[in-house]
Amino acid sequence: MRTGRPPKGGELADRAAGSAEAKRRAKAILNAMRGALTVPEACAEMGVGEARFYQLRDRFLAEGVAGLEPKPGGRPRKAPPEDAQVKGLKARVARLELELKAARIREQIALVLPRLARGDDAPARKRRKGKKR
Repeated sequence: MRTGRPPKGGELADRAAGSAEAKRRAKAILNAMRGALTVPEACAEMGVGEARFYQLRDRFLAEGVAGLEPKPGGRPRKAPPEDAQVKGLKARVARLELELKAARIREQIALVLPRLARGDDAPARKRRKGKKR
């Protein structure tokens, strides 16, 4: 004889969340799997045929197995709420990045076209070598 608690079958369904009908079906399926009920008795209790019983049993097992998939332990992380200060800082960072980009472009223009950086509007005249005026 085995020691310990007696195995529970359909009684476990009473603890689960769900409607009374779903619990009644789960109890019949568990009792049939445990051998406490035959398949025809479980079908009569559920009010379905054998083919439907096997469909419901397979769905019951598949969804139960899906619930046993490993998941990361602990509570899922919550994203910290963005307050007004964080939003303001993000806007400032975006504005400063835009200003930095504009300054880099002005620097490149100054290196390539130095007379524009000095403010000369008229093009500089070239003097010819050898001729004096």
